[in-house]
Amino acid sequence: MNLLDEVQVHRKGIKHETVTFSISELINMYSAEPKEMEIVPDFQRLFRWSREQQSSFIESLILEIPVPPLFFYETETGVWDLLDGLQRLSTIIRFVNAGEVPSEYRGKPYNEKDWHYDHENDLNAPLQLLAGEYLKELNGLSFHSLPTSLNLNFKRTRLHIYVLKRETDRMYKYEVFKRLNRGGAPLEEQEIRNCSVRLLGPEFPEFIEQVGTDVNFRNAIDLGNELMRNGYVEELALRFFAMKNAEALFKHDVAAFLTEYMEEVARKSFPFDRR
Repeated sequence: MNLLDEVQVHRKGIKHETVTFSISELINMYSAEPKEMEIVPDFQRLFRWSREQQSSFIESLILEIPVPPLFFYETETGVWDLLDGLQRLSTIIRFVNAGEVPSEYRGKPYNEKDWHYDHENDLNAPLQLLAGEYLKELNGLSFHSLPTSLNLNFKRTRLHIYVLKRETDRMYKYEVFKRLNRGGAPLEEQEIRNCSVRLLGPEFPEFIEQVGTDVNFRNAIDLGNELMRNGYVEELALRFFAMKNAEALFKHDVAAFLTEYMEEVARKSFPFDRR
C-alpha cells in the first residue's frame, strides 16, 4: 500500500463537522437533563487553571480576542463528550452557570478572601474575576454583576467547535485526544493515559486507578504528598504490571512503553494477568 492509499484509508475512518455555538447554547447543553454534553469526572479533576488564568480567558472573550476551538466527540446516544478544551470550557461553566458569589465574598473589597482560592477549580463555585491585563475594572465582578450590555454580549459570543461524529472509529477519537494533549505541559504522562486510554476501553484504566487508591499500596510505596498527586501513584502501579507481564516489549523509552502496554491491554489485544 502506497502513501496515497494509506491516506485514503485513514481519512475514511474520520468523520467530523465544524460548527459555531454561542456560549448560551453550550451552557444549555451542559445543564440539560439528561445532559447533551458531558465532562467526565476524570477530566474534571484536571481542571487546574488558576483564578488569574480564568480571569484572563474571560477577559479575552469579552474583548472578542480569538480563542482556540473546542473538540468533542459524539457518543452513540448523541451526547457530546469533551476531548480538548477542558480549562476553557470549565472556566465558562464556572463563570456563567455557577450562580452568584456568596454575599460575604462578593465584590472588589473581598476579592482576595481565601474562599475564592479554595474553590478556584470547583465548577459549582461562582467565579469572581481578578483585574485583567487590559480591563482593570473587571476586578471583583462576576457574570451577574457585569454591565447588562456586556452580560448579553458574552452569552451571545460564539465559539468554534470540532465534533468527531459517532461514525468515527474509536481509535481515531483516542488519537485526536492524545495528539491534542501530548504537548501540554500542565498534564503528566499518566494523567493523559488515565483519560485518553479510557476511550479505547475503560476497564483497565479503572483497575489501575483502583490500585492507586488502595491504602496498602500507598503505604507500601510511602511517597510524599506531592508525589502522591498528578497520577504518579497510578504510574507506579502501571509500571509494576507492565514489567511483570510485558517486560519483553520494553526497549528504551519508559513513557512510550507504558503507554503502549496500557493501550494494548485496554484494547484487549494483550493478555492481562493481575496476579
